[in-house]
Amino acid sequence: MKERIARLLGWTRALSAGIAPAPQPQPAIIPLPHTSASGPQPPAPECTCPPTPPPGAFVVDMRLGRLGQVVGHEGSRLRLRPPAGGPAWEVERDVVRAVTDAERLSAKVRVVNARGRWGK
Repeated sequence: MKERIARLLGWTRALSAGIAPAPQPQPAIIPLPHTSASGPQPPAPECTCPPTPPPGAFVVDMRLGRLGQVVGHEGSRLRLRPPAGGPAWEVERDVVRAVTDAERLSAKVRVVNARGRWGK
C-alpha cells in the first residue's frame, strides 16, 4: 500500500513540475493454450434448451392448458398474460409450446370480443 501511495505522489509531483513521469512497465501477456493436463478438451455441448419466445408471441402453458401472450422473461421463466386481459402468471420455458394457427385465431377473436364488450 505504501508503494502505491509513493507511486501516486511521484506522479502528482512530476505532473505539477511539468515533468513526464517514467512509464511503468506493463506485465507481459502470455497466451495460454486451451489444453489441460489430460490433453485438449472437447468443445462444450451446445444448449438444447427450447428458444425463448419473443414478447408478444402466443404460447400454450401445457401445465395449465391455458393460452397466454408472452409479456417478458427472466432466465428460464416466462411471464404470460391472457390475450383478453387478466392476471399474468409465470411458467418455466420448457412447459410451453407454440400455438397452432387455430389457437392463435381464437385468441385474437377473444381480444376483439373483449374490446367490443368493454369498450377498450
